[in-house]
Amino acid sequence: MIVASGGSARHVGAIAERVASSLKDMGLPTPRIEGMPVCDWVLIDASDVIIHLFRPEVRSFYNLEKLWGMGRPQEGAQPEPAADKPKRVRKIATPASGSDEEKPKARRAPVRKAAAKR
Repeated sequence: MIVASGGSARHVGAIAERVASSLKDMGLPTPRIEGMPVCDWVLIDASDVIIHLFRPEVRSFYNLEKLWGMGRPQEGAQPEPAADKPKRVRKIATPASGSDEEKPKARRAPVRKAAAKR
C-alpha cells in the first residue's frame, strides 16, 4: 500500500494519471481508479499494490497511517498482558461544609453593545 499527497485536487489528479500511464507502459493491466472526478481522495487498484492519493487536509482527516501504522496489533497475534500500572487519582479540594469560604463567582462574557444605526 502506498499513501501519498498532492498539493491540490489538480495535482492529485495529475499524479493519478501519471501512475496509471506508467503502469500501462510497464505492461501491467489497466488499474482500476476511483475518485478521479473530485480528486480529494483517489484510489488506484493496481492488483498487488493499492495507491491512495490525497489532498493534504483530506489525508489528515482520514489518517490512514494511524489505521495501518505501528500501533496496530499484528493479525493473529495474541495481545500482550497489560502491565500493572497504578492508576492516578486526582483529588479535588472542596471547602468543608459550613466553612466561611465563598465559592468563586462565575464570570460572564462581556456584552457587546449594538452598533448605533445611522
